[in-house]
Parts: sequence; structure tokens; C-alpha cells
Amino acid sequence: MSVKANWFAELPGLGDDDPFTDTEAADEPAELANPQLASERLRAEYVALLDHEAALFNCGITCPIRDSEQSICSVCPLSVHADPLARLAPLCRLGRRMDRVQTELTIAEAVPA
Repeated sequence: MSVKANWFAELPGLGDDDPFTDTEAADEPAELANPQLASERLRAEYVALLDHEAALFNCGITCPIRDSEQSICSVCPLSVHADPLARLAPLCRLGRRMDRVQTELTIAEAVPA
């Protein structure tokens, strides 16, 4: 018995619940036209994220992986950012956003004025 793959078949049930969609699409495009403005906005957002992380810490929400020096939340294999019931989910989402802001800030500061 042989089986032939039908590569062009429609996959059922991949409407709005497609697990492969980009769940971290940028809220707004990078502001590379004005890197100074982008840097200021990103720095302010990063400070707000640090304040939010401090509030989570004060509520007892911490992560030993995040506390390590070279952790990157965006690639953490234990991330529960998509689980609305997980206790660490807010911290995972925050860490992923902080990674994104750091990357955007690095790019904005690398663009010549």
C-alpha cells in the first residue's frame, strides 16, 4: 500500500486560530525616519516596562530563568506567555516585549541621524 501526499489540500480549521500566525506583530512600524524620536519613545517604554516588572516582582511573580544574566525571554522554551491562566504569563509577555523594545532601540540607535 502506498500513500500519496496531497500538498495542495486546504488545512481545516486554520482560520483566526492559526497557531502559526505571528502573535507578536509590531504595534507600530519602526520609526527609522526619525531615529532620535524613536530612541526617546523606546527608552520611555523600556522604563515603563521596568516599572511593570518591579510591580510583578513585588507581587511575588519572578522567574529564575529571567533572573539569569543572559536570558532572552523571546526564545525561552518554558515560556507561558500565551497561557492566560499561568501565573508567570504576565512576566513572560513583559519579558518578550522588553526583548523587542531592546532590539528596536539597538536598531534605532544604530541608524545615523
